[in-house]
Amino acid sequence: SHASSLAYLDESKFKKGWISVENERQEQTEEYLASLHTEYSSLKNATDTLKKRSDKLESKLAIRNGGYAKRSIALRDSILQNFAELQNSRIEEAVYSTLLSHEKRGSLNRVEKLESEIERLEKDEAAAQKRYGDLLHEKNRIMVQIRHHQKKEGTN
Repeated sequence: SHASSLAYLDESKFKKGWISVENERQEQTEEYLASLHTEYSSLKNATDTLKKRSDKLESKLAIRNGGYAKRSIALRDSILQNFAELQNSRIEEAVYSTLLSHEKRGSLNRVEKLESEIERLEKDEAAAQKRYGDLLHEKNRIMVQIRHHQKKEGTN
């Protein structure tokens, strides 16, 4: 077949395009194939070398970035924990502020009740002192009357 005797040349030292192997010298074709094989081998070696280098760099980066990744996870966890503690502190502050305002109002009410009770007790004490004074005065008056009556009977 005619297609099997064609080869495509793309090297600058050869003319570009499809050539008929039968029309060109056999030696030139073998030289061309050898150069292709050499180029393939050198490209394969370069690719292998690049792969080894990139694998080395990748492992170094994995080690370095692995440390950064671990550190970032630790920092993230620490930040989340601190944020949760901050939220809890804010909640506690709100609760204790509310309790404080209730306690202030409650203490004012208790103070007012105590002042009212003290005032009532002072009035009761004053009334009791007055009653005691009145009773003491009444006792003394009765004692005087008894003595006066005893003197009258003793003289009789």
